Amino acid sequence: TGPVPLTPVQHWFFEHHADAPHHFNTSMLLVTPPTVDEAALAAAVAQLIAHHDALRLRFTLTDSGWQQTGAGLPDADAEAPFLQIELPDDAADAIETQAAAIQASFRLDGPLLRVAHFRLGAPDSPLPGRLLICLHHLVTDGVSWRVLIEDLIAGYEQARRGLPIHLPPK
Repeated sequence: TGPVPLTPVQHWFFEHHADAPHHFNTSMLLVTPPTVDEAALAAAVAQLIAHHDALRLRFTLTDSGWQQTGAGLPDADAEAPFLQIELPDDAADAIETQAAAIQASFRLDGPLLRVAHFRLGAPDSPLPGRLLICLHHLVTDGVSWRVLIEDLIAGYEQARRGLPIHLPPK
């Protein structure tokens, strides 16, 4: 927690993306079973944020340039950046529109992770859902995705079974 020096690639990022630094993220859209437990997903996302320090980084522009700060652990009652969105059966355009809005909503001084679960059709619909995971490039890279997805799946499975979430060592 507290001030963290910028890495060389973060310095480069701010030098080359000064116009719109908030909208430089990467995302993944996954298929979920119709029976996905959204409460377990929300719990897994919250634990992911608590476990991975980089997901709690914040950036602010000061008179002396960009500053990086590691936020402390979120309060137990804090809401994870997890959205539940209901959409009609033929929702490809709606998912694309919602995903673009979510990606454009990043602020460097706020959570740099957004997760949205799209439920398609009626509540008892047999249609699979979609899980959108968006991360700002300041807090992730291509290699990190594998670790984050594995931890998200492990946390989800533990929460779905009613167990406390324990993720592997950092």
